[in-house]
Amino acid sequence: MREALLGAALLCAACANSSHQQKDDARGPAGASAGSGAIGHARIDMPETLVVAGPPEERAFLDLDETQLFDCGVRAFDAGDWSRSAACFGRLVDAFPASDHLGAALFNCALSLERAHRYADALGRWEADLERLSKLSNSQIPSNDQLDATFHAAFCEHELGKLEEAAQRLKALAARTGVPDSRHGEALVQEAVCLVEKVEAARRSGERDASKLEGRGEGEHLLREAIDLYTKAGQDGEADPALLAQAEFWIGEIYRSYFDEIRLDPGSGDEKSLLDTLESKAQFLLSAQGHYLRAIRRGDGEWATASGYRIGELYESLHQQMIDAPLPPGLTAEQTDVYREELKKRVRVLLDKAMKIYAQTLQTAQRVNAQSDYVKKTNEALERMRALLVEQAPAGPKARTN
Repeated sequence: MREALLGAALLCAACANSSHQQKDDARGPAGASAGSGAIGHARIDMPETLVVAGPPEERAFLDLDETQLFDCGVRAFDAGDWSRSAACFGRLVDAFPASDHLGAALFNCALSLERAHRYADALGRWEADLERLSKLSNSQIPSNDQLDATFHAAFCEHELGKLEEAAQRLKALAARTGVPDSRHGEALVQEAVCLVEKVEAARRSGERDASKLEGRGEGEHLLREAIDLYTKAGQDGEADPALLAQAEFWIGEIYRSYFDEIRLDPGSGDEKSLLDTLESKAQFLLSAQGHYLRAIRRGDGEWATASGYRIGELYESLHQQMIDAPLPPGLTAEQTDVYREELKKRVRVLLDKAMKIYAQTLQTAQRVNAQSDYVKKTNEALERMRALLVEQAPAGPKARTN
């Protein structure tokens, strides 16, 4: 790969939700009406009418007691009916705040809302659960329930785009005493993800101020600290291989970001400058690839698929950037055609490599039955590579004319 890059460089130089649940507190008229007709008078008694505020799914549970509501919620949860489950547990929490089922109902309500992708509603319930749990314990060491609720609250903030809030919540958790190494490492990884995604969002919007892109350095530090903690936890059999793979994947993402930032411009400097730029870009590519490969070796199918896709994407991206780089100055029309054809030949190896990696990634995904979005992306990328290789196939010998 390096030979292809340097060859291309020399060539360049040479050419120089949501709805909110409400209490049932509205009541309609319960009176009667009377009328008169041609024959005497008749009294018509109207039945009592009850008008109840709140979503329809909650109104259906008005007559259920706390035990019935809890049973209803459990059955709906087990069936994957998240809306009904959230409504049952939510009604229990709101109508029976002194219930012995309150803690479980609040947790289950929040989790149901989260799984229904009603993240704003879910976040409100998680925060209510955290407030309840804090009143029950005076210990500085968080309970397992507090840990779980904190991670879920941070996840909801992440999904709502509140990356700074999620990072701060996770940072505070990691700073608490008595947090097990495995959960401490998990908090570090998720905080790092928020920091890196925040930087990436700024970078995609055109931000180039280095001071506003510093989150990547802090993120890498947190991820490496997490890997050390996971290694220690793994000695006790507590480390989750998926979290180790996730940490390596996100370090790869950081180096991929650095790789993307380096732009190639054969006409902007001399041969040495171009070679240095290519060398830096290649180093970031290899660093990112190294961490993706470590993620793959952790043995988690989903992260292995994501990492394989990213490696292929690195080579595809490098190929495209070299093809799209500005032409060296001073070329005639004929020289431009020759230059482009020669460049395609020299960087074709990058397409071959990307296609091979995509194919291997799909084989891995099929073997482990991976279900992430990266499987679809890899399929699409493989088809794209096949089309490019056909389009850029070397021209055959011209027919003889004599």
